[in-house]
Amino acid sequence: SCDDTGTIYQIDVNSQTVKNTIKAVEGEDIFDMKCSWDAKWLLCGMNKGVSRMYDLKENGSVEKKKDYSQTFKGKITCVCFSRNNKSFFTGDTSGSMIQYSVPFESKMKEYGQIFKSAITCLTSGPNSRHLYIGSYSGKVKQYSIKNQCLVRDYKKISKYAISSITFSNNKRWLIISDN
Repeated sequence: SCDDTGTIYQIDVNSQTVKNTIKAVEGEDIFDMKCSWDAKWLLCGMNKGVSRMYDLKENGSVEKKKDYSQTFKGKITCVCFSRNNKSFFTGDTSGSMIQYSVPFESKMKEYGQIFKSAITCLTSGPNSRHLYIGSYSGKVKQYSIKNQCLVRDYKKISKYAISSITFSNNKRWLIISDN
């Protein structure tokens, strides 16, 4: 979990005690964080346009791996890993998105401005082929991860910002919530 001071808390679910606290750079708020699907990495989206990667060691320790500066001027509002852990994505307040490769050496694609409003959530589809992107304007877009292009631009879902996107276990239903 994290709080508005930019501190990450690693909590043991069995004992319900705090194992580690990690302080981000002073003045850096964490807007979103996700663990990789293989539980090796923790990715944090920060308010000053930086995404920070942490290495989650098997012994429970956490080590800062690398910072990634956003090319665009927005604050990073959301992050996600592809389900096969071959790439990760960042979305920001300018409506722009970037895809990075894993291992974390290079940008794979700068998608530029996808929405005219902030990107509010990112979710990898259940088969690792697609990425679903929610916006402050209440719209959702579906991108092909492999082909790095737009697959579907859903009609406006809500008059409110999209806050979360997930899938039903049978993979038939795309489930979206708003604020």
